[in-house]
Amino acid sequence: MIISVMGVAGGMVKNILLARELSKDEFGLFSLLMTVVLFVNPLTLLGQHHAFVRFMSDKACADYAWKTWFFKKLLLILGLSVFMILIVYPIYNFTNISLLFLILATFSSALTDLYAAIYRAQGRYEVSMWVFQLLSLILPVAALLLLVTKIFTFNNILIVFALLYFATPSIIIALSNRRSFSGEQTLPQEVWRDGLFLWGMDLSFLIIAFIDRLLIPKLLTYDALGEYFAIFTLMRGFDLLQRAIEFVLFPHVKRSGKLNLTRNSLAILGFGLLLSAIYIAGGDFFVSLLFKGKYSNSAYLIPYFCILGSIRLLHAIPYSIIGGSMRQKRLKQMLYLNIATVSLAFVLNFILIQKDGLRGAVIASIILWTIKTLTGYAIIWRENAEQPGYVMREEVSSHV
Repeated sequence: MIISVMGVAGGMVKNILLARELSKDEFGLFSLLMTVVLFVNPLTLLGQHHAFVRFMSDKACADYAWKTWFFKKLLLILGLSVFMILIVYPIYNFTNISLLFLILATFSSALTDLYAAIYRAQGRYEVSMWVFQLLSLILPVAALLLLVTKIFTFNNILIVFALLYFATPSIIIALSNRRSFSGEQTLPQEVWRDGLFLWGMDLSFLIIAFIDRLLIPKLLTYDALGEYFAIFTLMRGFDLLQRAIEFVLFPHVKRSGKLNLTRNSLAILGFGLLLSAIYIAGGDFFVSLLFKGKYSNSAYLIPYFCILGSIRLLHAIPYSIIGGSMRQKRLKQMLYLNIATVSLAFVLNFILIQKDGLRGAVIASIILWTIKTLTGYAIIWRENAEQPGYVMREEVSSHV
């Protein structure tokens, strides 16, 4: 948890520095580049990092030829990263430096996620979190050094960040691979198939999570995206809680199958309400202090982001249970229902952003995440009805 806090804090510091020192237009463009990276990165993984955790959580990695599996997936990821970025490239007329940043950052992010999944499947959560979060601690330091040395320009930021994105996971993997052992058993085809179903769930999540930031610069302006991303950065406390819950709950459910659904849902909702109260009480002050008053006119978005954050926290439970241990039948149901929400995501965001600007973008997300969360809980209760006792009554509060 401490490592996750440090990683999120590092990301917030980086974004705050950029928001303070860059123009709104430049910060909006940087926000768009990061949105593309975060959107394309999971698509290139094809759900294989989740499937590896799902399959390997109750097995010994040393018995399987995971290194061979890992390097085969790397070649696939590299090809998909280049292909997808080249598709996005002409839509926004990115510069060549932006293209370089997108390719290196996307491939390296996927590389990091894939390698972190290997440690996560072994229950070595601390090591996995360090692999996952280390770059988040390095980037703000790099941004601060650029500021101190007075070479803090938009292009310099992209070049330095791109090199760090590539170098950090490459060094980690090169050093740790020497002390890691791989067996001879081949991972079964079910890992690939389950990964594709989980990828479908990710696809819906990605569209719902990022379609607003992809449409805002097209429907509004880069300045508007900069304002939206500044408030989003301030609200990262919700992301921290959600990530911590999913990081531990997903493999834990696979191993034990034990969860007091009602009690844990209420506990998570309580955390969401407490965090919301803190944000609403001090939001205006934090926006003014952290961004030098530049984005104070967008502080009205904070209560809407609080509602959205609390709903997304609740969604972590059905996501982890369905993805972590349920039958493939339920994965298919979740996939089909998620696909059905994709079209709705485009329609809602397109209409509400044009009608109500940035507020409309958050409201669209609230509606979509409510649908996803309620659907997830419905699938869990359906499974429990068919297999009584599936949702057990033992606590996992020491893990969540």
